[in-house]
Amino acid sequence: MVATLFRLPTELLEEAFSYLSRQELQSLIFVCKRCADVGRPLLYQYISLESGQENVQHTLNLLYREPTIAIKISDAVLTTEPPIGDVPWILPDFFSYSVNLRSLELRGFPFSQPHDQGIFNKTLQTKCPKLVKFSYYPGAVRFPESGFELSGLRCITWQSSLATIDLKVAPMMTASVESLTHISFKGMVVHRADQPYDHFLKLRFPNLTSLELGSLIQTNTQERTNIAITEFIMDPRHGLIKHLSLGRKRSNDMFFQLRGDLLGSDSLPNLQSFEGFPENVAVMAQCQVRSLFGITSLSLYCFADANGDFNDVDQMFENIRTNASAIAAPPKLSALQSLRLELSNVHLHHRMASNVTDIRRLNRMDGFADMCPGITRWQGNLWPMYAHDFMRMFTMYEHLETISVPRLSLIYIGHDPREFFRPVVDQCRNLKRIIAQKPPYTELNHSVYSFIRDICGDLQSVTMEHTRDISMYGAF
Repeated sequence: MVATLFRLPTELLEEAFSYLSRQELQSLIFVCKRCADVGRPLLYQYISLESGQENVQHTLNLLYREPTIAIKISDAVLTTEPPIGDVPWILPDFFSYSVNLRSLELRGFPFSQPHDQGIFNKTLQTKCPKLVKFSYYPGAVRFPESGFELSGLRCITWQSSLATIDLKVAPMMTASVESLTHISFKGMVVHRADQPYDHFLKLRFPNLTSLELGSLIQTNTQERTNIAITEFIMDPRHGLIKHLSLGRKRSNDMFFQLRGDLLGSDSLPNLQSFEGFPENVAVMAQCQVRSLFGITSLSLYCFADANGDFNDVDQMFENIRTNASAIAAPPKLSALQSLRLELSNVHLHHRMASNVTDIRRLNRMDGFADMCPGITRWQGNLWPMYAHDFMRMFTMYEHLETISVPRLSLIYIGHDPREFFRPVVDQCRNLKRIIAQKPPYTELNHSVYSFIRDICGDLQSVTMEHTRDISMYGAF
């Protein structure tokens, strides 16, 4: 049977092997030469290489010497770590055979010399015709000052080491202005007159469907910035936007805000997903933006005042209720399925069981359940709490299927997860799983607790698995 399998054409074997995990493929290539010949190209479809890895040169040499393997690379992550030597850790024409490369992520730039940077850029331009996704995160070597351009990109993710005042990605965006569909600024951004971010806001992207503007940290004038970003977003050439993010953090009460006098009921006609602050949603509701009442995904970053009150959230609720009737919409976000709430003043390094039932925070949770009755996925940063308090937070979430919280929110889970989760599983009859997210910037795995119910719907057992990818569960 096994011998017959290995006599199959290469294309059929590749199809069969494609369903195997990376770990299974790693084991399979040592079975025989036939397995190695078919399995190794699949194994290296997705590569993540770090300059400090012990055996990285062995991997680089293999891929450089074997075009039949290099040609299969579709996704690559290159991480450049200190110390930086005189000789680059990777050859600048490394991707010469990677004609199927679609996604490239750089964590730090791999080349410090202009000559090597030029070869690297030319190789990507001429040898990687399918490259459509580019991501950059700061690291040991800074991005080239000039001359690095890629055209035909669809997705750009950018995080600058000095906010975006040194926005060197602008030439790349200009070169790909007709093709870009996704633009994402990570971290904090600076908006000043005649600086790179200001020039970015003057560009127009006719195929843009997803826009993340980053979190504002500095500006000449808040009013000018708000006008600039509103005009950029509301330009008719950006009418295809489905996902919009106005930030995840705010500094000294500074944040991107839409100008109400530039909004209308027909603004953002295709909006399905929004990320930002309650004040953003409040102004859209006040301006009776019709698409707001049909969004399916919402991420909000809520900040309490000095007294611990969430007045901006209350104002958002009020604006939604009072303005919905003007556009014949129900006074709720009835289409919403995914909700992410990040609440300020949640300190996950403390055990705060005595504070978790704070009535103001509990009221906010109940308020969102009332405003968004169809929620099936909830994600947020809850305090560490005992089983009964955890259940109280979700009493009104009738359709909830998935809860995702930081691992430290579940520090009271104890040795028997079934006893901890029983109250919330009994209360939320559709709940299927709870995800304990790994701490950020760590190599740990997420933990997924799945609930098995008996014929009456009562909790029978709890299973747990560790995974690095929770996107399949609808996590943000």
